[in-house]
Amino acid sequence: MEDVYKKLREKIDQWPIGFPESEEALGIIKILYTPEEAELALKLPMMNKSLEEIAGELGEDPEKLRKKLDRMADKGTVFVMEREGKRLYRMLPSLVGFSETPFWSGKMDERAQRLAPLWRKYFDKKFSRELGDREQSILRVIPINLSISGGSQVTPYEDLAELLKANRFFAVAYCPCRQIAKYTGEGCDHSLETCLHFDSMGEYIVEHGMGREITREETLNILKKCNEEGFTTVERFNDK
Repeated sequence: MEDVYKKLREKIDQWPIGFPESEEALGIIKILYTPEEAELALKLPMMNKSLEEIAGELGEDPEKLRKKLDRMADKGTVFVMEREGKRLYRMLPSLVGFSETPFWSGKMDERAQRLAPLWRKYFDKKFSRELGDREQSILRVIPINLSISGGSQVTPYEDLAELLKANRFFAVAYCPCRQIAKYTGEGCDHSLETCLHFDSMGEYIVEHGMGREITREETLNILKKCNEEGFTTVERFNDK
């Protein structure tokens, strides 16, 4: 049983944002996956594939496999989306993925309480370097229709209102980082329901009860409020 979790961690570590080895990493996986789910996850694609494709590759009955995958999607370890009438599945990586799914709903359930201290320790020991020690940054600051100090103006490309026009679906969830801090006794007074997601990831979050759908105008209002509080974080997901 221990071996399947080690192999799964190694597989997840192959993503651009990996999952470095540590005692906490294994502890996190054991909470998120049953042994049977870990075995299945080892066989799942990292890129979107249809249920029929996956069932054919694994030699499993599509309907039985769908039930397994949908249970894992409810738990936040498998991503699912609809495209051209087909249901597509793939594993979720560490980020954007299972590091956040247990906390997006804002519910302090038993699983979130068990995961929070593990993620806090893991971030301090390993995961912060996974996010920061890289040539290509994974984060980008986007000004909210404001002038930049020094006389420069925000370009149309950086105008957030313009960027949001490209999205068709908007969702908001609770900030996982602030939730983890809250559950480990170091919360703050800032707004918590501020984690924004768009299009297919937004639909996934809403479908599985991890967040709620909002309008484009509500999205801008949340971002303006975040800016007034001194922070703005935008997460984009490219699958339409």
